[in-house]
Amino acid sequence: MNSDLSSLPNASSSKRRRTRGGGPPGGPGRPGGRFRWKRFGKIVAIMSLIIGLLAAGTGVAVWKYVNDKFEEGIDPTIETDTLPPAKPITEPLNILVLGSDRRDVVEGQGDLRQFKGDELGGQRSDTIMLIHIRRGGAGAVGLSFPRDLRVKIPGRSGHSKINAAYQGGPNLVIETIRELTGLPIHHYVEVNYSSFQRIVNAVGGVNLCVTKSYADAQSGLYIDKPGCYDFDGNKALSFVRMRKSDPEGDFGRIKRQQLFIRELMTKLKSIGFLIDIPRVLRLANAVREGIVMDKNFSLGLVRSIANKLAGYGDSNVDFRTVPGDNKLISGAAYVVMRDEEATALFDAIAADAPLPDVGKTSASIPGPSDVLLDIRNASSIGGAARAWADKLKDAGYRIRLVENADKPRSRTQIAYVPGAELKANLLAEVFPEAELVRSVNLGNVVDCVVLIGQDVAAEALASPSPSN
Repeated sequence: MNSDLSSLPNASSSKRRRTRGGGPPGGPGRPGGRFRWKRFGKIVAIMSLIIGLLAAGTGVAVWKYVNDKFEEGIDPTIETDTLPPAKPITEPLNILVLGSDRRDVVEGQGDLRQFKGDELGGQRSDTIMLIHIRRGGAGAVGLSFPRDLRVKIPGRSGHSKINAAYQGGPNLVIETIRELTGLPIHHYVEVNYSSFQRIVNAVGGVNLCVTKSYADAQSGLYIDKPGCYDFDGNKALSFVRMRKSDPEGDFGRIKRQQLFIRELMTKLKSIGFLIDIPRVLRLANAVREGIVMDKNFSLGLVRSIANKLAGYGDSNVDFRTVPGDNKLISGAAYVVMRDEEATALFDAIAADAPLPDVGKTSASIPGPSDVLLDIRNASSIGGAARAWADKLKDAGYRIRLVENADKPRSRTQIAYVPGAELKANLLAEVFPEAELVRSVNLGNVVDCVVLIGQDVAAEALASPSPSN
């Protein structure tokens, strides 16, 4: 479809907002303003003191309430690696996070009936992710393990799927991941279906855009057409669990899980979650049931991580998956790890170093070679799109098509499919004045479409050097 993307339905354009300064009425420039401001200043100071005291009291009460709820999820039998005594997240920190189908919670939950026939013959861990917090909280890595990853489970003969380790309890899962990766596991957090739903509802849901329809009876995911939707806890659970109808199988599910986590992080930052007391209390109640943690995973540590998270940008959190290939072995479907690539990834995490270019997903921090795009000339200057295509190709971007746009534009536009926000932001470094538009109507062929406007049309023709 070759059209001006600004007119597409289900597209949202990012806008830069400017604020204007201005003095208050009755300011120093007016007669008597100094005295009014002095008196007003005293009132503000007194009110601030009163509000501060009330807030301090509320903070203590809320903290105690949340901490009491938090401690209900601690399992003292879970054995994790310890760090030397230090302030939280001074040293690199590895947190193993599991999403499980614990039947003692699933059974009896009315809104979870659609899952009771879904692989509940034995308890499994649907989601296995290692969260690596970098030294000093400078950033994070989310490493997903395909549930069918073929591994050696300690104490068992032969090979098994990694999610089967969960049947032996948290300690066997920890030991399996530790032996597979060579990484210490400092903390363990397990979230079951019901608690996941309550957590999503506690933050007010998450808005997600999808590029296709879904009809998956096994997970309960039904979406009639592409578009942007508000996902409550029940719909979010279906979205992150659906696998059978995804042609990419578990790798597709990992992509959706990582996309959801990114959107959830954005939501938490946008609502100033830590200062929203009602939401904090709702989250505390959600945590009370269905979340299991090791005894050293304190609320203080969570708060330290959350405070760091509030300052993270998209480039601070990198999502990866353990590199592997789908293979059928003795009639069973496995993901067989690509040892050399996986070892390079594990070693980089162990060293708290930059990650190698392996195991990337659509939620990973992208480089130019990860971006596939079309370029359209929406200017009056012939050859502008081709010139920009050559420059972007020299910079490492992958170009699918170069063509003319239907309508002229004065300003360059970058349209991107949902989930390609990071790739669009990377392109925006090349076109800093471009308008960013999220559209569900681009399909799944390319990540982005760049409409070369009149504002940059002559730039590529004037300079042959690559633009980065």
